[in-house]
Amino acid sequence: KNKKKNRQRKRKEKRRYNMEKRRKMLSGKEMEEEIASAVNAIPEIVRNLTRRNEEEQREAIRLIKRILNMTNPPIDKLLQEPLLEYIGPLYKQTHKDMQYDLFWIIHNLSIGDEIEVKPLLETYFLEEALDIISVPETKEARFVDLALSFIGNICCTDSEIMIAKGVIPPLIKLTNYQNELRKDVRIRMYVAWITSRITKAQAKDRNIINQFLPIIETCIYDEDTQIQSDATWSVHYICAASEHGIQMVLETSITKQLVSLMMHPEETISLPALKALGDIVRGNDYQTQQVINVGFINALIPLIHKAKVPSMISELCWILGNLTAGDINQTEEVLKTNMIPTIIQFLRNANKMDIKIDAAYVFANILQHHHIPFTTYLIQQNLMDVFSELLTSTSIKLLKIILDSLYDILMVGDKMALHNHITNQYAQYMIDKQIVDKIEYLLYHDNIDVQGAAKRLLHHYFTADEEDDELMMN
Repeated sequence: KNKKKNRQRKRKEKRRYNMEKRRKMLSGKEMEEEIASAVNAIPEIVRNLTRRNEEEQREAIRLIKRILNMTNPPIDKLLQEPLLEYIGPLYKQTHKDMQYDLFWIIHNLSIGDEIEVKPLLETYFLEEALDIISVPETKEARFVDLALSFIGNICCTDSEIMIAKGVIPPLIKLTNYQNELRKDVRIRMYVAWITSRITKAQAKDRNIINQFLPIIETCIYDEDTQIQSDATWSVHYICAASEHGIQMVLETSITKQLVSLMMHPEETISLPALKALGDIVRGNDYQTQQVINVGFINALIPLIHKAKVPSMISELCWILGNLTAGDINQTEEVLKTNMIPTIIQFLRNANKMDIKIDAAYVFANILQHHHIPFTTYLIQQNLMDVFSELLTSTSIKLLKIILDSLYDILMVGDKMALHNHITNQYAQYMIDKQIVDKIEYLLYHDNIDVQGAAKRLLHHYFTADEEDDELMMN
């Protein structure tokens, strides 16, 4: 009896070997033809999963995997068939290798869109994936990888169901320093990725974020750059969502690490780190000061001078705009550095209008303090001349920022004139440099907000022609 079983096993192994050999010999054209034929035969292939003959089942699985490996797999066509209905029972009954292939199919189906993923939420495989990662030390590594990747895919479309089913505790366990599996970089990469997917969707939920912060704090100090990147994006999502999220982050060691990571040579890390820090300084003055206290402003200096990539320049200008919108002491910290001349060059020479606007906001926020030393410093850096050049811009937003900033400069000029019993020297400068002429021309602008800003400035500080009033009314 045993000999008979051995002979049967050997025959099966030989058939399997010959089949694999034939598959490897397929040319590219033959492979394309086989895939096209398989797509047309999807109903029959799916039915073959219910056959009692294991070879037919394996062949059906192979063809389904081949279909799912296409660039744009027809997931909808596969799900129109009772595929999920057949795979669950077969998975429970078969051996490990076939189980892995079946789980792989489910995993790749989860890469689809929200409509395609929805049927998977009702299958056995959600619980199976959670069971695997809950006791990963008892499972094969390939199953743990697949389960984590599957969970991550589901989180991309429906993170709430994974949270409801209890995904957080096993993720925390996997990042525990006492867990041997934590040494596996792939495990840590999956955990960081899943965390970023969930925090992006649930960033305003304080309870969920509170549970994930220990994972993020662990991952952000990881040596692997992809893990650091995902953890840093998670911090950005949390801080961008609310001041509560900002405060929760500030109560960890994450902020200090963000300052280090914003100088990382890889933009996939430095950019989200900058975004996260920018989100924090967008918070209240107390939160902004906590970032300043860990050396944030000094760390910005080399980045500002070396910045070449437009997205990075825009981000840096936006951050400085938030810093200078804070209290007067925080603005003074920025002005003590040598960053302002570089920002003026961004304002004057940037090819992208978004950068010019972000740079203009830095100066608008400084000037809104109406602090004589601040304004004097900016005038000494030739800011007024740059504003004059940009009064011919086609950007309504930029024109409005500049006109309002010039008005703030003139307000400071009034304060200085009153104190020193002299005329407004900034108003005189604007007359001498024909800046007033350019502003008068803006009374004819198509945009009513630009017209209004120009009129306010001219009527308050200069003599406006009655003709200009009539033109604006018409």
